[in-house]
Amino acid sequence: FLEVVMSLLLLLQRIRYVAHALQIIGGLNVIGEDFDPFVVELKPCSEETQAQYEKLILCYEEALPLTKLLSGSDHIDVANLLERMGAIYAKTHDWDNAVGSYQGAIRVRRALEPMERAEELTIASLFYNKGRCHAQRKEYAVAKACYESSLKYRIPRLGDKSIDVALALYGMGFALGRLKRHQQAIVALMECLNCFLK
Repeated sequence: FLEVVMSLLLLLQRIRYVAHALQIIGGLNVIGEDFDPFVVELKPCSEETQAQYEKLILCYEEALPLTKLLSGSDHIDVANLLERMGAIYAKTHDWDNAVGSYQGAIRVRRALEPMERAEELTIASLFYNKGRCHAQRKEYAVAKACYESSLKYRIPRLGDKSIDVALALYGMGFALGRLKRHQQAIVALMECLNCFLK
């Protein structure tokens, strides 16, 4: 047991080191919703940043089974690790692994009892990020469903004038447009616009 704990502590130290190196390079904003893949073309990372992300992913992949062993599969630490992995996979344009990581984080967070308001908003963000990954994979129907799930959590807690609600509505409008459901896309984009007209 002590060996497992020591291994996990060493991995966490390596993760902090790589994360710090990425901050210095200027490439780490792992959980934010700061860019719009539908307006700005996503550019690949520099080779140096890509290498740092790959090191970070290796650390996370080593830490995940150890964290599950120490804390159990349905623990907040597992959810946080999966969420970070999803964000890094998305940064490296590994959409399949990003989707899987976000889905795992959603499953774990839904299993936590009792669910608090902040936890529900985290689930909303996970659905939003998962929807963005599906959109990048051109799976627009699944992306739309993810945005709808995000809205299901966001609107009751944030109201219909929140920037987070607007982002999910925008993503849903984009997905609907790609699905050739133009009337519904216009409605979603108009609702998005209304979020800014207070």
